[in-house]
Amino acid sequence: MIIVPNKSIAASTLMNYEQPLAECTITIPLTITYGSNLEQVESVTLETARHILANSQYGVTGFEPAVRYKELGEYGIAFDVVLRIKNVVDEGILKHQFIKAIYQAYQEAEIQLLERTP
Repeated sequence: MIIVPNKSIAASTLMNYEQPLAECTITIPLTITYGSNLEQVESVTLETARHILANSQYGVTGFEPAVRYKELGEYGIAFDVVLRIKNVVDEGILKHQFIKAIYQAYQEAEIQLLERTP
């Protein structure tokens, strides 16, 4: 048990990470090269996202992930992958799991991520 004086609480900025419903939506930005088949990209991405959400202890099972194309950029097509996590503190590990899985899935499907050289 910790006793904190009211004046300390009133003068502080508090962040509650353990809300009754701590789930939150996250986005992961990706960019693919021009010439990619967008239907294939969307299909492979969603299949991978569903697999991660269903098999990771950090993902919200049953949430339908989304792909949102957002920009025809100078070098490629940018989009966001929308996922849902159980708790805000799980964002880093779920992103880690998804990035590893999507990188492998894109290699197998011969989908090229944008590679910019300095």
